[in-house]
Amino acid sequence: MRMGAIVSRLSETLTKKKNVLTILALLLAFPLLSPSRYYMILLAEVLIWALLAMSYDLTLGYTGLVSFGHAAMFGIGAYASAILLRLDLNFGLAILVAMLFGALIGFTFGILTLRVSGIYYALVTLAVAEVIFAVFSKWVDLSGGETGLSVPRPDLLRSDLLLYAALIIFVIVTIVMIITVVRDLAKKGSKKTRIIQSVLLIAFIALLIYLAPSRLTLISEGSLRERSTTIQSMNIYYFLALIPLIISYFAANRIVNSPVGRIFVAIRENEERTRMVGYNVFRYKLISSIFSGIFAGLAGALYAPFVLSVNPANVMSSSVMINVLLYSILGGLGTLFGPMIGAAIITLLASELTGLPYVGEYWMLVLGIFYLIVIMFLPYGIVITWKIRGASFRKTLRKLFESIRKSSTKVVDQ
Repeated sequence: MRMGAIVSRLSETLTKKKNVLTILALLLAFPLLSPSRYYMILLAEVLIWALLAMSYDLTLGYTGLVSFGHAAMFGIGAYASAILLRLDLNFGLAILVAMLFGALIGFTFGILTLRVSGIYYALVTLAVAEVIFAVFSKWVDLSGGETGLSVPRPDLLRSDLLLYAALIIFVIVTIVMIITVVRDLAKKGSKKTRIIQSVLLIAFIALLIYLAPSRLTLISEGSLRERSTTIQSMNIYYFLALIPLIISYFAANRIVNSPVGRIFVAIRENEERTRMVGYNVFRYKLISSIFSGIFAGLAGALYAPFVLSVNPANVMSSSVMINVLLYSILGGLGTLFGPMIGAAIITLLASELTGLPYVGEYWMLVLGIFYLIVIMFLPYGIVITWKIRGASFRKTLRKLFESIRKSSTKVVDQ
């Protein structure tokens, strides 16, 4: 009886997480479905920026701390990873050290800046970040100055261990996802939804059956490495970026849904009331900053061997901070998943725009117009706006035209 209750509860949980399982299965299957190495590299970069955006959401989206120094945590993690790899140390150790330094920088930011709030906090974090940027730009012996440091590829990228581990995880996740979807289809529900789910599931399985054998044959025979070490490295690096992101997402999700995470949200909604209830607001802000620094340091550690060169301009400049802020706002603050979607959309869109004829020169202008449209139609970010009951494209468009008509009428009357 007890075992039956456990199985029933597990089944119910998996049904609720059906969308998460589907996304995981698609991400894990991407190397088997990817048409070229270019998309492998591009999506690996997307995963790293998604991890950084998610880390920033812990402070801005959940705790309400508008920090302009998040790029410093990312940059410290990247430099820690680069320096240790240059010393021929294990990449796993480099990742752990980068996360430790990220936590340390998060703690330092908290101690130095959390005594103030609002715009003053934002300005102080910006000042501290600029000091760190200046130190790394001038300390040539440590950071290579403005030239930066070259980063060797980790030994892990020359091994198939991570690749085979990811394939095993993919098989497990795919089987669980199929079982969950089939069980869900067996229940009563919308006929239209069930038909769409059935078609998508069949298409996914058919695509795997068609494409996967040839890719698996290349991997198992080792001919892929003989043809191109770079291609094999990108396959492995994709999983090297994906698996930490998955683990980090579930860890962050556990944090924000814990009692500590609820206090983060209480601070964001009403800091004074949270303090009056008896909570030490400074302590919980500091915890939020440390958690955020850990995930940012991890993102930096993964980014360094990806680009093979780190310098202050590409890992801790203000442009990195602005991009992270845009990812979070575009996707939706306080959702974890939203900033990751924002990072994916902006990175993919910028990559595609720069390659288009007649548009490549003006890709930033096009991206700016895209931001404007998103803010007009999805004012709370992509995820949050569509979660709001009654939100629809048609309703938003109608409100937009009504506001334009009223404005034009006022101008004519004047």
